[in-house]
Amino acid sequence: MQSLEEALAALTPERLRELILQMANEQPPDERAGVDVSSIISRLMGAYGIGPGPERSRAYIRLVEALKANVAQIEGMTYVKSKD
Repeated sequence: MQSLEEALAALTPERLRELILQMANEQPPDERAGVDVSSIISRLMGAYGIGPGPERSRAYIRLVEALKANVAQIEGMTYVKSKD
């Protein structure tokens, strides 16, 4: 299990791009234009071994911010905030 700081340091635009493309390809063809942020964060938390508890909510917030920052550096990808 990685610490949150290690997980954030490992999250590069290149790795995130690969993950997003992989997750998009797992979706039905007509839904591949985007991947839900919560799905990406959930996948990252699982990969980094971030379990339940108060640490999880703090990690979620930090990972969302890291995701936004990294997506901004990926050509052809845009972070779109939900309407909720």
